[in-house]
Amino acid sequence: MKNKIEVTEGQKYGKLTIIKEVSPIGSKRRILCKCDCGNIKEYSMDRVIHGRTQSCGCLRNEMFFTHRNNNGTSVYPKEATDSKLYKIWNSMKCRCYTVSSGAYFKYGAKGIRMCDEWKNDFMAFYNWALANGYSDELTIDRIDYRGNYEPSNCRWASIRTQANNKSNVRKYEYNGELHTMPEWSEIMNINYGALWERLNVLGWSVEKALTTPVRDDGKH
Repeated sequence: MKNKIEVTEGQKYGKLTIIKEVSPIGSKRRILCKCDCGNIKEYSMDRVIHGRTQSCGCLRNEMFFTHRNNNGTSVYPKEATDSKLYKIWNSMKCRCYTVSSGAYFKYGAKGIRMCDEWKNDFMAFYNWALANGYSDELTIDRIDYRGNYEPSNCRWASIRTQANNKSNVRKYEYNGELHTMPEWSEIMNINYGALWERLNVLGWSVEKALTTPVRDDGKH
């Protein structure tokens, strides 16, 4: 049987300070916490002590209010903050800096950050985007997936280009060129299903898989 974790009054996790443990719901222990912003709420103890909940929600929303006037209105033009680009900018900040974000482990936890110019000024990002081919059909893509979000490492790309640039996408070498399977399928005009079967089921070499004519029925 696992040792019961002791809850210490006054202990702080993120922006939450434990007040006391309250009656659990089912088998899940819950704690009453006060957030730095003043809100007092109950939370799942497991989520708090493991860092999955770090505030009452204000931490997640802080990025929306970083650049606002005293009356709460944005310092940026309304047409800019109403745009999809504003959501993209906030999402980048969230996955790079907000530990409770579901995507943080893929970005911030791996040391991926935003350059100070973009992080601190939405309009700097907005103007760069419009000058570098942005359209609502495209998404922001880091050219080097290990690098940061910054002008020299970002471009606007289609979903397909992004998929080919992911760290877990395998690339195959032939004649000194390195491409993903979808890219080779297009370059060599080979049915993707047949190519996939050749490489993953039949275990053919890359050269044989790319140079052997496909049967009339579209199979290997």
